[in-house]
Amino acid sequence: MKKKVVQKHTKKATRKPKKAPVSDLSGMNKPQEYLEFITFMSLPRALRGQLTGTETQDEFSEKYGINRNTLVAWKKRVGFWEDVQNARKGFFRERSADVLLALETACLKDGKGSDVRVYLSYTGEYTERAEQEHKISPEIQAALDKIERILP
Repeated sequence: MKKKVVQKHTKKATRKPKKAPVSDLSGMNKPQEYLEFITFMSLPRALRGQLTGTETQDEFSEKYGINRNTLVAWKKRVGFWEDVQNARKGFFRERSADVLLALETACLKDGKGSDVRVYLSYTGEYTERAEQEHKISPEIQAALDKIERILP
């Protein structure tokens, strides 16, 4: 009897598509502007003007023709802040190589212990050693004592 050989096909790793918003956009007025606002809110304040052309929520409101109260209402929507967090993660994920280079440069220049620890932790060359106290229940300790008395 011959065994049937089944080969598993593996797909090459592909880039994950951007997560769809958690918020329900159905029936919403200006959904594209809403998504732009999520992006705007996910960016560091120092980069908002540079990357979106608007530095404040008032400027955003004026640029997109949206009432300021609408922005306040959007921030109260279910899923809004989770969408902002997901967008932020994407933004910083793309910049992580730059951050690692800056960290390495700081380690080589100043050699601060905390920077070096973070860098070596990332590369797998450093791990925290925590002493753990093992607590043994009285029943188990009694059993271990009994075993010790029995063994030569």
